[in-house]
Amino acid sequence: MLEDLMLTLGLPMRSLRQRHPRLERWLGLDLAPSELASVLQGCAADRVPLGAYYWYFQKLVMARLLRRRNKREILAKITSLDQSNYEQLLHAEMLAEGRGLVVAIPHHGHYILSIVALAERLRSRRQVLIFYGAPATHSGNELFDELYRVLFESVESNVVVIHDTRQGLSSAIRSLKEGAAVIIMPDVHKRESDTYLIPFCERPLNVMLGTAALARKTGAAIIPAVSVSNGNRLGFETHFASALELEDATPHPSNHDAVDIIHRDYKLTAKLFRIYERSMSASIIHWQHVRMHYARVAPFPKLAENEIENVAELFFNDVRVRSLGQAAIRISDTGSSS
Repeated sequence: MLEDLMLTLGLPMRSLRQRHPRLERWLGLDLAPSELASVLQGCAADRVPLGAYYWYFQKLVMARLLRRRNKREILAKITSLDQSNYEQLLHAEMLAEGRGLVVAIPHHGHYILSIVALAERLRSRRQVLIFYGAPATHSGNELFDELYRVLFESVESNVVVIHDTRQGLSSAIRSLKEGAAVIIMPDVHKRESDTYLIPFCERPLNVMLGTAALARKTGAAIIPAVSVSNGNRLGFETHFASALELEDATPHPSNHDAVDIIHRDYKLTAKLFRIYERSMSASIIHWQHVRMHYARVAPFPKLAENEIENVAELFFNDVRVRSLGQAAIRISDTGSSS
């Protein structure tokens, strides 16, 4: 096939050790100096040369492969490339016992293909909602809209696209309570002020707690999923982890104050990203946000002597400490702890 020939001809670029700006422009990679430094650190973490980041050539080949094909041909091709084992997904569905499912998948590997394959597999058993940022505020997401139009626009498909608006969130909550599956990508945010920092792949990462909150408000199970590329070929595999326990996701608001609810949502979100890290750390350069992630540094501020106690108080009451289920540690006026 022509696509296989293109991939074979493109193999030498994967071993390049020097930057090639012209090749990056052709691949649509416009890397600022700080982004290049982050990518290089990601390559070092994966123990691969810079050329391995040019795996975006695979995505160009895939786009060419699917372009101008009809629904039947696209779905048949994605099915032929899908090497996933869905037993764990089926097991999670059985344990959910009619409750909703939040399938949380980050922007890693061929995540678009994984999402299409998931929607196609789930839609015969429950309604599927694909939840992502509106193209007006998330450049590039118009591809989702176009792919949805081709594959799932008919009412009979049982697949609906919703955006990260108030209306979209309301639809997600209502549908999850009715037993639907919502496919969501939790590694993005609109405003940094709405996020919390978690440790992820040797750096702090800003994440929203929305995935955990959806599960808490609806009683849905969270199924972690990661799309992994099949090396130098076009195949992909979606890795699934066991569904996160409902007792972690659904505290009863009547028994917990707002701060405790945030702590529980944070704990569940941190657990979700620890699962991601296990699957993604060996191929972190296939993560869409690697070009920014390793550029992040958590600076240690210089503190005046009279500020140390206040900072220590913040540390001991950090959500990661509070979420351990132990009483918060406080520093007394005399300097002892209780």
